[in-house]
Amino acid sequence: MKAFLKNRQLLLLCSLLILIAGRFTGPGAFALIPALALLLMIRGFYTELLLGFFLCLILSDSRNPSLEVFQNVKNIYMLLLGLGLFVIPRQGLPYERTLLKFWPFFAIAVFCLFFSDNFLTSIQKTLSYFLILVTIPNYVFLAWRKQGTQFIQTLVWWVCLLLFIGFVLRFVMPEQVFLEDRYTGILGNPNGLGLFTMLFFILYRIIETNWTNLFNRWERIVIYALILLSLLSCGSRNSLFAVLLFLSFGYFYRVSPVAGFVYFVIIGFTYSFIQVNLVGIVTSLGLEEQFRIDTLDNASGRTIAWSFGWQWIQENIALGKGIGFTDDLYRKYYNYLSMLGHQGNAHNSYITFWLDTGVFGLFFFLRGLIMSFWRSTRTNRYSMPALYAIMFSAFFESWLTASLNPFTIQLLIILTLLNMDALPEPLQKESDAAIQTNHTDAQTPVISGK
Repeated sequence: MKAFLKNRQLLLLCSLLILIAGRFTGPGAFALIPALALLLMIRGFYTELLLGFFLCLILSDSRNPSLEVFQNVKNIYMLLLGLGLFVIPRQGLPYERTLLKFWPFFAIAVFCLFFSDNFLTSIQKTLSYFLILVTIPNYVFLAWRKQGTQFIQTLVWWVCLLLFIGFVLRFVMPEQVFLEDRYTGILGNPNGLGLFTMLFFILYRIIETNWTNLFNRWERIVIYALILLSLLSCGSRNSLFAVLLFLSFGYFYRVSPVAGFVYFVIIGFTYSFIQVNLVGIVTSLGLEEQFRIDTLDNASGRTIAWSFGWQWIQENIALGKGIGFTDDLYRKYYNYLSMLGHQGNAHNSYITFWLDTGVFGLFFFLRGLIMSFWRSTRTNRYSMPALYAIMFSAFFESWLTASLNPFTIQLLIILTLLNMDALPEPLQKESDAAIQTNHTDAQTPVISGK
């Protein structure tokens, strides 16, 4: 962490400038932040450019009214990243092709636009999802190409710093990091922090598996401590379950892929039993407070949202009404659902995809997602465990259907790093070799999860 704070002053300065511009300059942020992003792009500072966008997504999730400007700034930043791919000299570097696995989904999403009740919003959100799938993997490519494993180290320590800042604010400005007595960190709500931390945990485990020499023992202790404290403090039981699934599947896949698949089948057959007896299981483990046992029976009102969504799906199973339709639908019936005990959106990515793009859109999105993870099973044993954990969390939150949030960007970084064989050779081989030499207590470096 000390080396990160000393050697990444440009990143820290850019992050501070983005925060100050969004917090204090009002409409000026619409000019200052894109200008900074454009300067970083021209100078080839791709790590700072990518993490600057990541920061805008995180700040856009905040409940602080003074940071509302990031709700719109992130859209301009996204467009700049997309346009940048056409003007940045690539020196023979091919484009990352994650998008190709999802092209049938986008074809259906575009078709559903013709049935949209809010065409302008739907086309904007469809374009946004398209751009995030194009840009993020390619800027990971560019950052890796220029900095090699230094980019990976910077990414990990930068996220850790954000988690640490949340704990500092807990004592300095507690009103900014608590929502109804639940810890939110720098995110907008506790479940958001849980999801953010869960995805970062998966990301870090994949990094640790691919590059065993990047962090020494004490650094790993610090990283895991920040992750664990954040996860437990926010009280997000869905994210905690997802982490436990990831770890358990990872153990069985380490034995063999067959053992992992058998475990998956067992979990599938015993899920109903676990669901029925979940309250008793949690009570016997003494985890009533962490799992908020009083809301387990109705999944914090989610069952109401799921039932409502399924009723609408049955009206037209095959076709959706465009990306963004579900948000408008639940907003329209907000008062009705509130009387039933639910507030918010569908809280289920699969129901949301189904309502927005129909059953075929849902199918082809899942096909693209599974194919993206399956491709890396030969080189990293955490590929399928990561997929299971992410699909589990998506069952309880609609984050997977949105593009400009602090979560989808982490999923795309995970997918890009999993498929290491597609990454170009880094230019800074000398710095990578220095990292290997400095971490004398680490194991021999590998690029394999086997």
